[in-house]
Amino acid sequence: MKNKKNIVLIHPPLSVEEKFGSSKNIVSHIHPPQGLCHLAAMFSEEEFNVSIIDSQALFIGLDETVKKVAELKPDYIGIITFTICMHTIARLHEMLKAVIPDVKIILGGPHINACPEETFKRYPMFEAGVLHEGEYTLPELIECYEKGGNLKDIKGIVFKDERGDITYTAPRPLIKNLDTLPMPRWDLLPHLPDYYRPSIMTYRALPAVAIVTSRGCPNRCTFCDRSVFGRVWRAHSVGTILSWVDHLVSKYGIKDINFQDDHFMVNKKRVIEICDGIKQKHPDLLWSTIGRADSVSADVVKIMKEAGCWQIALGIESGSQKILDILKKDVTVEQIENAVKTAKQFGITVKGLFMAGCPNETEETLRETHEFIKKIDLDYISMSAFTPIPNTDIYKEWHKYGRWEGAEPGDWDKLNLWEPIFIPHGLTKEYLKGFVKKAILKK
Repeated sequence: MKNKKNIVLIHPPLSVEEKFGSSKNIVSHIHPPQGLCHLAAMFSEEEFNVSIIDSQALFIGLDETVKKVAELKPDYIGIITFTICMHTIARLHEMLKAVIPDVKIILGGPHINACPEETFKRYPMFEAGVLHEGEYTLPELIECYEKGGNLKDIKGIVFKDERGDITYTAPRPLIKNLDTLPMPRWDLLPHLPDYYRPSIMTYRALPAVAIVTSRGCPNRCTFCDRSVFGRVWRAHSVGTILSWVDHLVSKYGIKDINFQDDHFMVNKKRVIEICDGIKQKHPDLLWSTIGRADSVSADVVKIMKEAGCWQIALGIESGSQKILDILKKDVTVEQIENAVKTAKQFGITVKGLFMAGCPNETEETLRETHEFIKKIDLDYISMSAFTPIPNTDIYKEWHKYGRWEGAEPGDWDKLNLWEPIFIPHGLTKEYLKGFVKKAILKK
């Protein structure tokens, strides 16, 4: 029998200070890297030893991450990329190569999809990246490496060829049926109940965990990057989701689930069926989710409440219709107000997700948002700093709307979305900081 190959998947180091800045005590969370768990599930246990090192959950830095990875003697390493920690990932790549020279290191995730060419040029040590969904691409890529094949035959990757040129292969179609994917390998993570939890505003009972049950978003918000999952909404079936819930409750004792989909409530029938399943089998389970104002209706919210839903987080962004239109949210302030009233009518708390300093933001639009927050009686408020991120519509024309202060567009490690570094014309950083304090306190 041939020796098994060792694969290590890494959730790279990133401290809560780097990730959340001064908001760390309010919004900090540690979610399981479900994407890595999906990837791990794609490899046969007869042929591969697959491990996941979640440096963020373990609160370890570069040195300890490299030590843990080296002990596993990997043949292949996969690293999920995020814009804010690309410099750390580049350093991690160098350190791993120094101790394991022959290892193949493959990148994936949001950042390498958002700007692969700029990333490969900025960090010459990078060798290969998986574009879009990786569940079928990564196993094929590793098989190609094993057999000495031609990387150009693998759909959905970017790599440096023998001349050092950046090469893209043919795109791989998005996965139409997500149920073809095995159950995520949560068992490869640090123990779920001990190491993971949503933010303090997003759970009522412990242990709590966040999961994602669909991919893609059909909406057109200008501040959102859709380079990994696209605009086509695809979902795991109700049966699959309920099997995940059964597994999380029975194996880990999970009492509270946060459904972290970009748009969990897009399909009313699916939501109702999930509610029916939870209510029948896990009547004591608590859960929360994220939604859009135009998806909140009394008939569905009533069923959600009966099935244990206690909170809906609404992506409100602004209380100014002018700003909502610029962001192409395709909702009205009236729809938002009605959504909050509807949820609260059935005893579901509402968390409002806002951004301060949006394109064309003025003192007047911020006042509108402040008054709107006081008017609609939200239970929780989360206020991030609007920041143009790579590969979004706004990023491509940020100069029309403001200036960078304390950072430049290419300062990826400063794009944490919580510290105001993009300042709209006519405003100051100090004014934005003051507004956020007043708005959250509803003063």
